[in-house]
Amino acid sequence: EYLWIILFLCTLHSVYSQNAFSQNTFDVTKYGAVGNQKTDDSRAFLKTWATACAANAAEVTIVVPQGKTFLVNTATFQGPCKAKRLHFQVNGNVVAPSSPSSYNADSWFSFHRLNGLIIEGNGQFDGKGAMWWKRCPIVCNYRHIIFLDRTCCIYRVYVFPRSHFGLNSCSNVNITGVHISAPASSPNTDGININYSSYIYVTDTQISVGDDCVAIQSGSSHIYITRVTCGPGHGISIGSLGVNGEKNPTVEEIHVRDSIINSATNGLRIKTWEGAGGYARHISYYNVTVDSTYNPIIIDQQYCPRNNCGNDSNKNEANAVKISDVSFTKIKGTIKGNVGVMLNCSTSVGCTGLVLKDIDLKSAEGGNKIPLSMCSNAHGKVYNTQPPVTCVVP
Repeated sequence: EYLWIILFLCTLHSVYSQNAFSQNTFDVTKYGAVGNQKTDDSRAFLKTWATACAANAAEVTIVVPQGKTFLVNTATFQGPCKAKRLHFQVNGNVVAPSSPSSYNADSWFSFHRLNGLIIEGNGQFDGKGAMWWKRCPIVCNYRHIIFLDRTCCIYRVYVFPRSHFGLNSCSNVNITGVHISAPASSPNTDGININYSSYIYVTDTQISVGDDCVAIQSGSSHIYITRVTCGPGHGISIGSLGVNGEKNPTVEEIHVRDSIINSATNGLRIKTWEGAGGYARHISYYNVTVDSTYNPIIIDQQYCPRNNCGNDSNKNEANAVKISDVSFTKIKGTIKGNVGVMLNCSTSVGCTGLVLKDIDLKSAEGGNKIPLSMCSNAHGKVYNTQPPVTCVVP
């Protein structure tokens, strides 16, 4: 098992007021929190929350002050609260217990039945993930570090956590200025995981993890990723779609632009399992720079991690995710490995409406080595690409 941040974020229709921020402030140290990294400050955090939640004010702020490190065991922050907006201002550091046995719940921080919650600040959440990674050399069943149920609404996340975000059944969420960090060797540590969500905006964010920097899963649409730096990690991924027998997954209107991927095992990737059905469509990648990255452009419709897909792992099933209207424009930089463009589309439905334009990929080894392009059942148009992509057909 390993630790992961899961944020379930939803719509907030109000406008942030800086003037209200300084009023009705509740400092966790005023309610007994010590912040010496040894004393369990869980009760003090809960007491602060209870007081702030009951405050008869339009807007309240809970402050985790800078210069201190607070040890917090599992805690549930329950709503609804009287305030229309509740700021959780994390300026200090918050750390989880070092031992997995200290967890008596599926989550570290749980927020329930809240509207207008805003998490912000320049502090850090440290999930002590290494203790969990040691227990799962191959596959891990994660615990949630931060869990907000889907009735919760968040307008802005502006914080520097040392762990990861997940969004489920959410809309109109902005994630801005976040720094996510985990070792490249940490198992299954997606940076931002998006499920069944729409109108998600990820901007000006740095992600260094052991798995996908961003993973966009089934049921997601209108996802906008801008000025994101990814690496190390497994790139910016759609999928894997159809995992665990999921049928008819859908993803559409995904747009990645003005971003950098460096020292990653994949760049811009769409991955699907065979036999799933459904679709992934209306996807664009624009002005993305890759640096010393394997597989900078990859569609893999025979995705099978660890080659553990049973006897039918090489079978082209009649029902596959339909990939259509995908564009790669102004993708440039250096690659490791031999393949610059890999479009491995399903035999049964293929990929249609592909556009590759102004692609300039060179080998990180320099010299005259030219990366390869490889395609299967890929249909679309190609303009001005290096390496040449002659395997895409109309």
